[in-house]
Amino acid sequence: MTGARVGWPSPKFPAFPAASVPLPAGWTPFVQGGAVFGAHHVVGSGGFNANVLITVERWPIAATAEQSLEVLRARIGQVKGREQRVETGLTEPDGVYLEAVQREPRLGELLVVYRTAVVPHDGITDVLTAVGTASVLQVKAIGDDLRAMVRGLELMPPDEAERDA
Repeated sequence: MTGARVGWPSPKFPAFPAASVPLPAGWTPFVQGGAVFGAHHVVGSGGFNANVLITVERWPIAATAEQSLEVLRARIGQVKGREQRVETGLTEPDGVYLEAVQREPRLGELLVVYRTAVVPHDGITDVLTAVGTASVLQVKAIGDDLRAMVRGLELMPPDEAERDA
């Protein structure tokens, strides 16, 4: 086949934004399907390690932080979660912060903490989401770290991301 080609990354389809979160003592990087990167606490409880995962979704619209909040709320509603706290109007990066309690059959109640970063391109939007999850028992010991990691979601210049890899 000859002729025109389309590819990624390119001006029409830019590379995903580079990002980072702080890594406190007692946490280690790990890979989880569906996430671009993550970290989990080295001490588990009941076979579960508290974790923070970062995902990237490309939306084919010029989306806003408020729209990312609507999507988070819909997802929490699908699993019958309860929203506990929300902060809007966040900048650097533009996005929202939300805490919810969700139930997992094996682990019981979980604190799930979200921070979105909305990155617009030419008519499309990349939405990065840091999702921190810990059991209610784990929250007592590491809840502050979990929240700080999720809140600490930062966008990085690509050259800095390559150095940190």
